[in-house]
Parts: sequence; C-alpha cells; structure tokens
Amino acid sequence: GSPRFRRHADPQGSLVIDGKKPLSGPDRRPSLDVDYHQRVYDRNGVNADAYGGLNI
Repeated sequence: GSPRFRRHADPQGSLVIDGKKPLSGPDRRPSLDVDYHQRVYDRNGVNADAYGGLNI
C-alpha cells in the first residue's frame, strides 16, 4: 500500500515483525508482515510517525 501518516504516542521508532504460517485455507505458505514506525518531524516541529506496511 501507500505510505500513511498518523499520530502515535510511542516516543521511539519501532520495528515490528510478525511471521505467520496459516495451517488451513487456500494459502498455506508462510507470510511475513512487517510494520515500520519511524518518528518524523514536520515543519512546525510537531512530531508524527511515518507508517509503512509490507506484506510478503
């Protein structure tokens, strides 16, 4: 998907990796969901997080 911006209370950037392997259903291949949260600052100095998601 496209990058999204949202406010977040987390004072630090975090990297979350969630590996899933469905045991049933049409897709039995392991999938890896990676969510990356990086703190960024806008021109006014208000903090915000850049959110990006990748699904393999």
